[in-house]
Amino acid sequence: MTKTRYILSGIALASSVALTGTFAFDVNAASFYEGKVLNVLTGSRAGGGADTTLRVMSKYLTKYIPGHPKIVVKNLPGAGGQKPWNLLYEKSKNDGLTIIFSAWNPVGRVTKSKGLRADYTKMPFIGGANYTRMSYITTEGRGIKTREALMQAKNIKLGGNRPTSILDLSIRLSLDLLGVPYRYVPGLNPPKAYRALRGGEVDLTTVGINFYRNRVEKSMVKTGKAIPLFYYPAVTADGKLKPSHIKDMPSIYNFYKNVKGGKEPAGPAWEALKWINIVTGNMIYTSFGAPGTSPAKIADLRTGFNKMKADPEYLKESLKIVGAPIDFVSVAEGEAIVNSVDGIKPEIVTYLKKFLKGGKKRKKKK
Repeated sequence: MTKTRYILSGIALASSVALTGTFAFDVNAASFYEGKVLNVLTGSRAGGGADTTLRVMSKYLTKYIPGHPKIVVKNLPGAGGQKPWNLLYEKSKNDGLTIIFSAWNPVGRVTKSKGLRADYTKMPFIGGANYTRMSYITTEGRGIKTREALMQAKNIKLGGNRPTSILDLSIRLSLDLLGVPYRYVPGLNPPKAYRALRGGEVDLTTVGINFYRNRVEKSMVKTGKAIPLFYYPAVTADGKLKPSHIKDMPSIYNFYKNVKGGKEPAGPAWEALKWINIVTGNMIYTSFGAPGTSPAKIADLRTGFNKMKADPEYLKESLKIVGAPIDFVSVAEGEAIVNSVDGIKPEIVTYLKKFLKGGKKRKKKK
């Protein structure tokens, strides 16, 4: 499998487009897509991670998709990110002119989330990409000066977005695995959680490595106000950890072994976390066409996606905007991941349903 890295973020590019929520590129053409408009749906707000990533990608996609269609990004935030998925699956025409690039929700699929009606297995896969997730903690207020001190933390407050968020699930499962009690404070997306940490309202949170490199590392870590805890590695289908570009913090796996005297992680929390890292640690952002879109049109879209991610100018522009890498998966690997979701062990589903129920607050240490 060939993997190509590019750089993304949810920061700089959005300033020029945040007022409109749409973004278009003029094109020249040939083939089916000549003179056409390709609508790309995303559940990200204008300026969010998937949105900014997509807007950097778009002018390169229009360059490489045969026929060079004009690309229009349509932001459909809300409903836990499920709105564009349901729209694509239920109402979009299968004429090849509407696709999606957004965070997918395999956890919602296996737990039968009421908000998710789209069936990923019935939509043609175009491409997938991933940014590494990581958690960081403030050094102020709790006396935590090293990552190992997390194990003795008392009355810790975890800032997150919502119980079903992959970011939140990653750190909540990790804290349960480590045996660290916490109080869960939802309603905070990464920028809000960042401000809450700086203001002393919460103690730790989870973000993408892109947000960490651009915001947290510069303003909090280098000033001694926070420390990185660990990152969540991509995991192969057989449970093996993939190599990572991150060298300045351990993976949750290595952190666990370090604080547990070399003991291997085990138990339901670990099995759930490992499964999440298999299905989202390799690709958190996915692109699909509407059900029934012709294979020829999907092939053209895949061509554009594959050539775009190999373009040095694209990599250069992405690096300038963000400064943190993201990995792509091949079509074969992406399809294999999508088709593996329903094969989850029943006991993991049972555990996740119980874990997600209400996003209950954890007890504090006395």
